[in-house]
Amino acid sequence: MRRRRLLPLCGRWGGVASDMGVWRVTMLGRLALHRHGRSEPVYPTRMLARLLARLAYPGRTQAPRVELVDELYPDLSEEEGRTALRQVILRLRRLLEPVGVEAGSVLECGRQHVGLNSALCGTDVAEFDAAMDAATGLVGSAAVEALERAVSLYGGDLLPGMDAEWAAPERQRLRARALDAILRLAAHCESGGDDAGAADYALRAVAADAYCQPAHLVFIRSAAAMGDAAAARRRLAAMEKLWRDEFGSDVPAEAHAAAAGTPRAATRMPRHGLVPVPVSRFFGREAEIAEIRRLLTPAPQRARLLTLTGPGGSGKTRLATEAAMALMDAYEGAIRFVPLADVSGPGSVAPAVARALGVPDSSDEALAGAIGNFERPSEGCLLVLDNLEHVAAEGAMLVEKLLSHCPRLAVLATSRRSLGVQGERNLPVAPLETPPEPAPPERMAGYPSVEMLVDRIQARRPGFALTDRNAHALAELCTWLDGLPLAIELVSAWAATYTPEEILARVDSVPALLSNPSSTAAPRVASLQAAMEWSLHLLDARLRRFFAELSVFRGGWTLQAAEAICGGGNAVTLRNLQECSLVTAGEVGGRMRFGMLETLRAFAARRLRRADADRVRGKHARWFAGMAQREVAQATDHSGHGWDTTLEPDLANCRAALHWCLLEPGRSAADIDSGVRLAAALWPYWFSVGRFDEGRTWLTAARAAGAGQRTAAYARLLQGLGLNASVGRPGPEAVEWASESLAIYRELGDAVGEAQALGSLGIVHQRRQEHAEARRCLEQALAAAQAIGHDEIALSVLAGLALAAEADGQPDQSTDFRRRALGLATKLGSKRYAALLLQDGGFYEWRVGDLHAARSSFEQSQTLFRELGDTYREVRCLWGLGLTALRAGDAPRARGIYHTMLDMVRCTGHRVLRAPCLEGVAHLAELHGKHACAATLLAHADMLREAPDMPAPWPAVTEDNAALSDRLQSALGEEAFRVAYGRGRAISSDEALQLASERGLGASVGPG
Repeated sequence: MRRRRLLPLCGRWGGVASDMGVWRVTMLGRLALHRHGRSEPVYPTRMLARLLARLAYPGRTQAPRVELVDELYPDLSEEEGRTALRQVILRLRRLLEPVGVEAGSVLECGRQHVGLNSALCGTDVAEFDAAMDAATGLVGSAAVEALERAVSLYGGDLLPGMDAEWAAPERQRLRARALDAILRLAAHCESGGDDAGAADYALRAVAADAYCQPAHLVFIRSAAAMGDAAAARRRLAAMEKLWRDEFGSDVPAEAHAAAAGTPRAATRMPRHGLVPVPVSRFFGREAEIAEIRRLLTPAPQRARLLTLTGPGGSGKTRLATEAAMALMDAYEGAIRFVPLADVSGPGSVAPAVARALGVPDSSDEALAGAIGNFERPSEGCLLVLDNLEHVAAEGAMLVEKLLSHCPRLAVLATSRRSLGVQGERNLPVAPLETPPEPAPPERMAGYPSVEMLVDRIQARRPGFALTDRNAHALAELCTWLDGLPLAIELVSAWAATYTPEEILARVDSVPALLSNPSSTAAPRVASLQAAMEWSLHLLDARLRRFFAELSVFRGGWTLQAAEAICGGGNAVTLRNLQECSLVTAGEVGGRMRFGMLETLRAFAARRLRRADADRVRGKHARWFAGMAQREVAQATDHSGHGWDTTLEPDLANCRAALHWCLLEPGRSAADIDSGVRLAAALWPYWFSVGRFDEGRTWLTAARAAGAGQRTAAYARLLQGLGLNASVGRPGPEAVEWASESLAIYRELGDAVGEAQALGSLGIVHQRRQEHAEARRCLEQALAAAQAIGHDEIALSVLAGLALAAEADGQPDQSTDFRRRALGLATKLGSKRYAALLLQDGGFYEWRVGDLHAARSSFEQSQTLFRELGDTYREVRCLWGLGLTALRAGDAPRARGIYHTMLDMVRCTGHRVLRAPCLEGVAHLAELHGKHACAATLLAHADMLREAPDMPAPWPAVTEDNAALSDRLQSALGEEAFRVAYGRGRAISSDEALQLASERGLGASVGPG
């Protein structure tokens, strides 16, 4: 039976936009908005999301304004609610109807009603229901196809985390339909002898409903039929425990009979890893894929390291992707894909691997541990490292270490040259086969290069076909391009303007392009170079220079950056390059961003003379230093400006600029100054999002490069380095750096900087438990800020003084400082600081036992942070609300709070909030009698807290956790507690979060 790749039931929709309408709204798994023809989704802010979901949902696309006000703003007066609704409608209109789209064409607003034009706005919910409805009236393979489409569309629960009343019944309805589809597909596979497929569907049904008896039975029967008796017994044991714990009964007798079934096949159950899903057709390479499968399929004699080598543009990445997908069943989905094209700088490969494995720590031990947790018992796991050539030395060292520490790990790498690691196998990636001579269309169609060229032309010219008339030109083009996939892509980009015959004629008119442009280049590289040169030949000299200078960017760029850094850059020139497939474009965070294939970027870089390259990279560094200073200033003021739409997209550019300015030898004083300014500007970002290791690395490098400077930027850099070092368990160097920052500001006579530095020094002392010094510095900072009339600094210092007074045992003074700070925040209109102070007040009120006041403070703070789009601090508010509910003995309310917190922690990846979340769920698990689960979660939280850059918990939290540990040890007994606690320290953070969701919160998913 033909095997189909299955999308995970709870995975996020990740394909390209649907062909229906201008917009596609996905609501299953996560709310996102996809523009037609663009794969990058847009994630609306919270209130915008609620309105979009309400209007886009099938059958609900028109809504009375009064109803929307009641639903979205129940706590506001009618007038305030209408005003707030008008504002959010305006933001939704800007999102749905950008410049160039007719106003009112998508969002239809009347005096009484608001609606969406359903003809221009489709949803995955409508597609899912349509597929399910179609399956109802079909039989056989047609019904299976419809069910498979429905299951692939179901990316998870409807609008998770959104508490709208109308969504709850729809969420249950859609989940029930998805479960029905999965069970029907499982039954179809089982009846057809596809035991592996049946088992896979059964597991997904159990994940959706742990009490689904038919799904358990299908899995047990299928595992037994495949000869995997151990898997059948494990499922039976999990089912028995679940039935005993939840129902107080035994499992049906047929479950035992199924587990004792007779094997009929020995296939493996597939899983699906995070391999990128291609968006275009793949041609040829059957022999290469067969060889890769032969070498890497799990077996005692398999290759441990296989490197696909070849020139840029030969299709190594695509071949590795297809091969990884072909190996999914063999590795039971234990495959991770690591893109390395955009990484740069020393120590950059390991963090990229860590991100792919989902772990925060990139040390050798942590990576090996993550791989060990990820490996299947017998098959092991496969790591795909793509584009290693520019970090080959570092990549080779890491691969060698991982292979020595992980005996069941295999690595598939792509590089323009071999890695030189012992035991490495190399597989050269040859060009696609080309016709030896023109032939009739029916024979030409059998050559992969021709198939690919025709397919890519058809994408731009629907209706194009291989005919007797164009066969000769197509064959000649494929031969001239030497069958290189990237060259085919480039040439086919002109198919909307020229016929194949005209393209070939233009090639013949430029003899230089048909010769080897470099006497030292390999023929394939020369062919690719010729294809790129040919594309550039159709551009004027100004565009060619602009294209070369764009090579300075990493990870994309904006129009404004291109205009400032590259000569001749503007919207027209970028569009010209985009039309030639030399530049890509897409919307990210409300801005258009442009990018370039890595092979093209390297080609463009070679066209720059050294002097020009140095000049452009210097401008690049200065631009991003200035950009970071502007964006960080906005993001850290009281406006609530966020990081995700500003700095995040340009992190690769900032890292490249830092590497150029701080690590490249022979940099000028101006370049070093740019690096210092950039690092100094970025430390609030690194600090705010918890990337302490990265911040410490670059700040240290900038401190060394700029040693001896006595500038405001260097003082700010030292200020950030001191605060960074104060996280976790700070040493005396944190005080030393913060003090030197203060000294430089005083030398410069910079009163603003001096006030800021005094405040930072006070925070450092406070985190070192040096309360008297902290109080002294903060009081001096307040006096300095008031002397110069700088209310913003005074506001931040008052907030620090409130915490310092509390730590010093002076609660009345703490309350007074916080009251004064709130008054100043109100005066400044600082919603952000008001939210921070309310949050700090909530934690203080919780610590002193005023639970009613604490709940009110946290709820007000949460509302403000949600409006600001600050998810990190919104989750901290949830943590406070959870602590308050637990101390008040309100377990049902605490469960709802921690359920939302857990979802947000998993979605946002805020590492420092994982421990508080797991601790809260551990307390809940104990209340429900799940003592082993509670011990495991508490142990993992304790382990997370031990990281040197993790903030220390408050004494009250530590005391609560210690008391919980004692109670669990008494309930379980010493040995059982030791086992459960040890498990918590052995599992990964993702596994701990999954356990918290499945067992700790008592969700409808069992332990299997």
